Amino acid sequence: LGDGVAELGIRPSAFVDVGALWEVDFDEDTDITDIEFIGTPGGAGFIQTQEFAGDSPSPRVSVGIGASWNSPFGPFRFDLARAIVSEPGDDEQLFQFNVGTSF
Repeated sequence: LGDGVAELGIRPSAFVDVGALWEVDFDEDTDITDIEFIGTPGGAGFIQTQEFAGDSPSPRVSVGIGASWNSPFGPFRFDLARAIVSEPGDDEQLFQFNVGTSF
């Protein structure tokens, strides 16, 4: 981009993210992904499905673009990303906004 954008402290970027997460410790008290209601003739009850969605060694891939701005109030970062390869249960995010310091 031109010098005017650089003078404003804006840095564009493009990225590819690849990764996987598996063998996740499952806490059956807090990590229930689905609760199914079952009605019975003598009353009703609930069945908990204890499946941790997204727990798979299959790689996930996303691509995106972003921009960093060193504002007078501190650094801001905006990212737009699209999942190319995903699995059922993945939490896909299209937009992300960050405020803070750079490392």
